[in-house]
Amino acid sequence: MSLNTLLITVGDELLSGRTVNTNAAYIGKRLSAIGAPVCESLVIGDDRLQIVTAVHRGLTGFDVAVITGGLGPTHDDITVEAVAAALGVELERADSVYAAIEARYLHLDRAMPAGVEKMALIPHGARVLTNNWGTAPGLHIQAGHRHLFVLPGVPAEMQGILDASVLPALSDLPGRVVVHTRALATSGIYESKLSELLSDLIPGPDDPVKMAFLPNYSGVELRLITRSDRDRLNRLAEEIIERIGDSYLGEAHGEGLVARVSGLLCERRETLVTAESCTGGLIGKLLTDRPGASAFYLGGVVAYSNGLKEQLLGVPHAVLVSHGAVSRETALALAAGARERFGATYALSVTGIAGPEGGAPDKPVGLIYLGLAAPEGTSYRRMQLSTHREQNRPRSAYAALNYLRRHMEGPF
Repeated sequence: MSLNTLLITVGDELLSGRTVNTNAAYIGKRLSAIGAPVCESLVIGDDRLQIVTAVHRGLTGFDVAVITGGLGPTHDDITVEAVAAALGVELERADSVYAAIEARYLHLDRAMPAGVEKMALIPHGARVLTNNWGTAPGLHIQAGHRHLFVLPGVPAEMQGILDASVLPALSDLPGRVVVHTRALATSGIYESKLSELLSDLIPGPDDPVKMAFLPNYSGVELRLITRSDRDRLNRLAEEIIERIGDSYLGEAHGEGLVARVSGLLCERRETLVTAESCTGGLIGKLLTDRPGASAFYLGGVVAYSNGLKEQLLGVPHAVLVSHGAVSRETALALAAGARERFGATYALSVTGIAGPEGGAPDKPVGLIYLGLAAPEGTSYRRMQLSTHREQNRPRSAYAALNYLRRHMEGPF
């Protein structure tokens, strides 16, 4: 059996929805990879009794418990105090921690505020986990064969301590069973169509390999997982890759489509410009979120008004009058104008009605046109999406990048 872990994330802001619980996703992924998977996850508020109860549960029903959040200097940061209460021990000042806090504020050339010394109090018997990314230290408490790790809630600090101290400690424990995973990224194919295409390959309940369909705006990730039969997992992955053809992007690492397009442009030493309307610069953002984008991405124009479409990108006035801003003709003219003006190998354009208003019977909300200008000529694609603006914009941006990918990987 593998180690089983309870994850406890603390914070009123997580329950209210003001803060997205990204820590849970990061911890779950990292612990699964080393054979200490999260079997249960609790989200609780800044409440002493709830924290005490959760810690008791972790130290009686699980091999490992990880609690994150509530280690700061303010009145509502009560996690360490509650952990000490759950263990039935006193809080003690750790002089080494206090010295590190003093040194940090000295380095920042800031006076140490009142109350910060609270972060130097730790439960008796706890081992301090150094925080090189912030102020509050992490803690490791061992009770028999069970382990409790207490981590800050600030994502960068939590991630740093988890990777530097928690994972090495857990890697030395017996009982771990490493989970083998393959994540296959696809694009340009809907989840329902993919399921239909792979229906005879989907593992049954007794199969050692499990398959999950994980849709997102850029496509669908197929996650294959096994604890016992890595050969079966790899054979199934290869069958899937062959079946789905050019919808397959590669092994997924959270940004498969953007990484593929970036890689193709860099390998060929080709360049790209964008002309965006309804996506408001989102394609450019996706590309420049990755370091090194300046090697291939020259830049883009967000031309929302018809006037800017004419002035900056040379869309003929007659095209806009006769066909409208949301049309095949305008998408083609936007791409051609951007490529000609900025001298790039390729130009992508997007124009559409993102919603939730602005549609008409002949041009409903969700109507999107993509344009592509390339050395071989220009082309377009028409899409009909939903009425949800927050979905239509990223879907359009990713669809445009996939349109370029398919052009670069296949015949024009």
